Amino acid sequence: MREFRTNKSGLRSLSWGTRYIYTLFLLFGLIGLGVMIVMAWSRSGFSPSSISVHFAGDESQMMYAKTFGELIETTHSHLFSMPVLLLI
Repeated sequence: MREFRTNKSGLRSLSWGTRYIYTLFLLFGLIGLGVMIVMAWSRSGFSPSSISVHFAGDESQMMYAKTFGELIETTHSHLFSMPVLLLI
């Protein structure tokens, strides 16, 4: 935070190490988003029908509906981690 205390001319004025760390953070953040998209596509697809089958289940495909606890666990982890990522 010390880097932002003075009013300088943006990221160009930061030290090499600080820019390197910011670049790594953004790179890993983008990789994480990419992995999340691939994981969501492989688990539930992107069509509304495949998403409803993923969460509500389908007896013909032997897929069970997600329980309330599973839905709360998923919601909790996303509601906690996404604001932290946006804050950073």
